[in-house]
Amino acid sequence: MNWLESPYPSIESVRLKLAISFGIGLVCAIFLLVFQPFGLNQVADRPGYFFGFGFMAVLALLSAYFVLPRLWPKYFDPEHWRIKHELLFFSAVILQISVLIYTYNATVGKSFSPQYSYPAFFLMTIAVGVLPIVIMTYITEKVARGRNVVSAEKLNTADRSVDQIDDATVLLTIRSEDKTPDILEIELSSFLFAQAQNNYVQLYWLRDDQVESKLFRLKLKNLLSQIGHNQMMLRVHKSYAVYKPNVTKITGNARSLQLTLKGSDMLIPVSRSFDKSKLG
Repeated sequence: MNWLESPYPSIESVRLKLAISFGIGLVCAIFLLVFQPFGLNQVADRPGYFFGFGFMAVLALLSAYFVLPRLWPKYFDPEHWRIKHELLFFSAVILQISVLIYTYNATVGKSFSPQYSYPAFFLMTIAVGVLPIVIMTYITEKVARGRNVVSAEKLNTADRSVDQIDDATVLLTIRSEDKTPDILEIELSSFLFAQAQNNYVQLYWLRDDQVESKLFRLKLKNLLSQIGHNQMMLRVHKSYAVYKPNVTKITGNARSLQLTLKGSDMLIPVSRSFDKSKLG
């Protein structure tokens, strides 16, 4: 697989986004203060000025983390986030930083700081930022993938088939939320998974070893309420619920664990917040 197309874990935690934004800004300010590149030694007697550059980096990161996803939500879909998206994201960050620090230097530092053209500032930003970003992306993908692969291998050793014995004769009656309800009756042991699609769910089950599916007007949480409490029915993701005994294989990539179910070639993603021990 092309490395750029490899799955990559996107950052969804607001707290982590804030920590990264302010952390990178602080590191940038300290780097400039200590090494004083690009003629900044001429303003060594103004340490506060260096932290202004760091603050510009913070603004650029906050904009990228909180504004860009609202403008292009489909592009920032965490379920399809890949290494190429991560690198393009940070390319946008570098572009924003270069604009902000150029503006900062040309206004606040106009009377005492070395003045450069915007293209020069853009090249300086690239020179400082590109290598750390590529290295960080490479290491993060490798560590995350390795962790999930090991986790998947351990979970695959568990015997889930014995869990199905008590459910062999349980009959599920699933009703849609239409005015005239659509009703589906299947054995619990044949249930594979359900995929949420806004106010609908696509149900998948086995009949004579063939996978069948049907779209129901029904929210996923209401489907699980109809099924009732069953520890083998797992909502592994905000959009997916699976019947655990029919999981045949667990694999992992840098973004998440993925489940393969009996008779199906679809890969079901497992949320990073889901308790993975329940799959054992």
